[in-house]
Amino acid sequence: MSDETNKALLNVSDDEFVRAAMGNKGFTKDEGVIPFTKIMQPLSPEVGTVPMATPGVFLNAATNKVSRELLVVPVDIRWSYTEWVPRDQGGGFVQDWGENELGWQDKCEADQKFAYQPVTKDGHNILRGRHVFMFSVDEIGDFERTIFPMAGTALKVAKQWSTMLEYAPKVNTSKGMITPAYFYYTYRIVSEEVKNSKGRWFVPKVTANISDNKYQTVFDLPNGKAIWEAAVKLRDDLVSGEAKASAQVEGNDPY
Repeated sequence: MSDETNKALLNVSDDEFVRAAMGNKGFTKDEGVIPFTKIMQPLSPEVGTVPMATPGVFLNAATNKVSRELLVVPVDIRWSYTEWVPRDQGGGFVQDWGENELGWQDKCEADQKFAYQPVTKDGHNILRGRHVFMFSVDEIGDFERTIFPMAGTALKVAKQWSTMLEYAPKVNTSKGMITPAYFYYTYRIVSEEVKNSKGRWFVPKVTANISDNKYQTVFDLPNGKAIWEAAVKLRDDLVSGEAKASAQVEGNDPY
């Protein structure tokens, strides 16, 4: 990636571009509800019940739309902590702690607060993950906002993606060289199969969207300006709390 990327084809002003970039936060009401998109696993309940939902594909939990590959525009990546009743006790969602790590830690013994797979005093499991708030875009430029959850072994991929966003090619503006908003560049996600003694499952693989040796920006996409404007609004809604995740659905990932 070159640090001298120039936004010659950018369809926004320098001031708008810089304002969007300044909104990067770093990684440390009903219409605002955002659905999840997840990778189907061999034990996912949708496999065999939702048309074309087979292990390794991506499924939008709200629309049941199935995709084998995703073209995405990320807006934000946030830590997420959720509390679950163990499956051998009936299973079920208890609480979404969001980024509030201290909240669920108060429910744990000292030795569980920093455990790899924490368990509360009530015997509930705490799932640590990253939520990627993003737009999924199709070949004609239609787009929908969604959340891509990443937990277990996929956390390594989330960390790699976070690094890609933090160190994305800088853009030359009248204000100087700027690391752009996360939603300036576009990315592709596919799934890869993993096997070990515990079984098989699928993890995401994220790569920059490159064509003709050029990193593709949101403005290279059909309908790119509309996607950019929607991304700006989504990030503002996330900051204000107007946008939120839809109801959690327990995953069947063995990782």
